[in-house]
Amino acid sequence: WMDFDFFRQTVADGVRHGLRAVNLNYVNEPLIRRDLPRFVRCAREAGAVEVMFNTNGLLLTERLARELIEAGLTKLSFSVDAATAETYRVVRVGGDFARLLRNIRRFVEIRAEMGARIPLLKLTFLKMSANAHELDEFVAAWRDTAELFSIQNLYNPFDGELGRERERYFVTGVPSPVAG
Repeated sequence: WMDFDFFRQTVADGVRHGLRAVNLNYVNEPLIRRDLPRFVRCAREAGAVEVMFNTNGLLLTERLARELIEAGLTKLSFSVDAATAETYRVVRVGGDFARLLRNIRRFVEIRAEMGARIPLLKLTFLKMSANAHELDEFVAAWRDTAELFSIQNLYNPFDGELGRERERYFVTGVPSPVAG
């Protein structure tokens, strides 16, 4: 949870040294921060050309979408990972596919209503055994809506027992007993 003043100073220093892009997430869900538009605006005003983040999309409200667009967000990336609710339940445990779809579509409508060309809409699909059969359907469903797609192949950076447990989960879709 980064302090805003620390962020402002870090981005300003970075821009002075050639920073051009800021990604506002790492291992968290950025939309848990209700002040996220403030961070976007700060980065853009400091001179960052691209300011983006990746989200599961479930916490995006109409108000927040408008604020992010007004703040100058340049790319909004949603992790979708499925073409059907059935598969989504397997790969995004605890998620709400219908809500995600509503939020993405409403974001696109709001952007159009505001006459904005950015942020660009990017949809991501992490391909694994549980969803690979839906990749073509996913792309076809969003082809006329998204400006960008990211089709990712699974990569397991872990070694040892933890790595084997995670690999078993990602390759087979079997829930892992390893938390994290």
